Amino acid sequence: MITMCQIRKTILIVMLLIAVTGCSKPDSASHPVTQKPTSLSEQKMCADQAAKSFNESTFSEHDEFSLGSTYTSHYESASSVCYVEVTTRHLNPRNDFQDYHLIYDAFENRIYGSFMSFSKDGGKVQECSIKPHGQTEITCTSRKEFDDLALKYFGTTGD
Repeated sequence: MITMCQIRKTILIVMLLIAVTGCSKPDSASHPVTQKPTSLSEQKMCADQAAKSFNESTFSEHDEFSLGSTYTSHYESASSVCYVEVTTRHLNPRNDFQDYHLIYDAFENRIYGSFMSFSKDGGKVQECSIKPHGQTEITCTSRKEFDDLALKYFGTTGD
């Protein structure tokens, strides 16, 4: 469970990284997430809503097959969207490992991306797609591609 202290530390680290790298001009061609300053209150609002959304979801519940779930959040001020990426892992009774990621809006619960694979299929991707704002859905073929697209369009990174 993520504590408020951990959220504050994460926000502080992010702010320090922004301050250190803030002098460089972002390359909009390689990172479509619009770079607009985000206030600390916006970041906190998003972090709080992401925690609430995660804790009220079934992702926060653990059963005998759950290997745990985590989440990250990112507030994009240009579109006023609080993105959450949830990562869940399960080991089912057939000893089949499932890796699942879901990206959604913490306030509206609109889904923007999903990834799923199972180990019994040799890690074959069962589901992999990203739906950026105002664009057609992008189908991906690997966890790396999903992670790259998630960072590019939503500023999120799974674990």
